[in-house]
Amino acid sequence: MRMDSDAFIALRDILVSKGLLTDSRHVPAIEPIGIFMRIIAFAAGDRECAEMFQHSLETISKYFNATLQAIVAITPELITLLDANTSCSNKVRKDSRFWPHFKNCLGTIDGTYISASVPNTQKPAYHTRKGTIAQNIIAVVGFDGMFHYVAAGWEGSASDMRVLRWALDFGDFTVPRVGKYYLVNLGYANTSKFLAPYRKMLYHIGEFRGQNARRYRNKGEKFNHRHACLRNVIERSFGILKRRFAVLNAMKSFPLQTQRDVVVACFALHNFIACYSLRNTLFHQRDTNEDEPELDEVELTKQQEEAHDHSRVGDRRLGDALHRTITDDLWGR
Repeated sequence: MRMDSDAFIALRDILVSKGLLTDSRHVPAIEPIGIFMRIIAFAAGDRECAEMFQHSLETISKYFNATLQAIVAITPELITLLDANTSCSNKVRKDSRFWPHFKNCLGTIDGTYISASVPNTQKPAYHTRKGTIAQNIIAVVGFDGMFHYVAAGWEGSASDMRVLRWALDFGDFTVPRVGKYYLVNLGYANTSKFLAPYRKMLYHIGEFRGQNARRYRNKGEKFNHRHACLRNVIERSFGILKRRFAVLNAMKSFPLQTQRDVVVACFALHNFIACYSLRNTLFHQRDTNEDEPELDEVELTKQQEEAHDHSRVGDRRLGDALHRTITDDLWGR
C-alpha cells in the first residue's frame, strides 16, 4: 500500500477522530482507506477493487470519494508554507559545500507534469511540450524532502511562470519579506526572493562528474554546481512521489476537479508518510540519477519572455547582489 502499518493506522485514527470517516462494526474506516490507497498507489481500476474488496462498483466509488475528500480536508495540516521563522535545514548547516553560503535559503520551486485524463475537446489545452496530456503542477520542496506548497490542476500547456504568477497572486503562496529566498531553475528571473543559476554556463550535475569532470573554469560554474546539487532535492521528491503513487502516471477518467484533488492528496500523503513511516525506504534511499532534467529550448525561451513579471517579487538588483555575494564567498573557500 506504499505505507507501513504504523502510518496506515495513524491515518485512520486521524480521519476518524476528526469525523471525516466513520469507523463502524459493519464498515471499519480502514476499508475505505484501503480501497483509496489501492487505487492511487497501483492505479487499480474500480472492477479490480470491487473483486478484491467484494463490493459493488457504486460502493467502491463512494468509498474512494469519501476518503479523497477526507484527505483533502486535512491537507492544510500536512502541507504548510515555509516562513521567515523557518530554521536553516541540517542539509545546509551540516554540509560545508552549502554552509554558510545558502543559510537563508528556504527550499526550491519547480514544476512537473502529472498525467491527466480529459475529453478530446480539451486535449489541446492539456497537451504538453513533451507531447503528453497532463496537468502542470508547481510545488515548493524544503530540504527535508517534504512539499510545502502545491498548485495543481493547471493545463499542461501552461508554463511554469504562469502557474507561479497565479500562485503568488491568487493561490495563497507567499515569500517572506526579509532575507529568505528559494532556489529556482533557468526558466526564472534571478531576484532577491528567487535565486537562479547563471545563464550560459555549465549547470547540470552530470556536467561536473564522470568523464566530464573538470575544474571550475570560473566562479560562476562553482556557484551553478552547488546550486544544482542543493536544488536537486525537488527532482528527487518528485521522483519518489511518482514511484509511490502510480495514478500520477496513469490518471483515471475522474472529473477534472477530482483529478486535481487526487494530485493534492498524493502530495499530502507523501508528507504524511515521511512523518509517520519508520521504514520509509523510498524517502531515505539515495537517488542514483541526480541529473537535473534539461528544459527544452522552446520552454526556456517562453519562460524567459515571461520572467520580467516574476521580477516584481523581489528586486533584480538585490538578486544580482545576492548572486555576487554567495559566488564570491564560495570561490574564496
